[in-house]
Amino acid sequence: MKKILMAAALLVAGASIANAEGYNRVALSYDMQHFSMNKEYTGADKSAGRNLNGFGVAYTHGFGVAENMFVETGLGFNAGFGTESEGDYKQKMQNMNFKVPVNYVYRFNV
Repeated sequence: MKKILMAAALLVAGASIANAEGYNRVALSYDMQHFSMNKEYTGADKSAGRNLNGFGVAYTHGFGVAENMFVETGLGFNAGFGTESEGDYKQKMQNMNFKVPVNYVYRFNV
């Protein structure tokens, strides 16, 4: 009996996978990153901070695993750049990172 139920479940899952279509997505974004320092670091009563302006680029592919259910994976890159001046002191900051997301997604229409 267990073998029959398992075979039926595999058959239904196979039919669902055939109905689920994969998709691709490309995203571009503006990123503003803020880094704040605490009182112990700055020696002042107020927290100081630095802002970095940057951009992000990402590609995602959704693999259909069942009806309206997907596993997403892809590659993303974010970069942030900033400069701060105070008197003769000038500081440049750069932050770059890559990410490889893996998500399990249930997709529905709104």
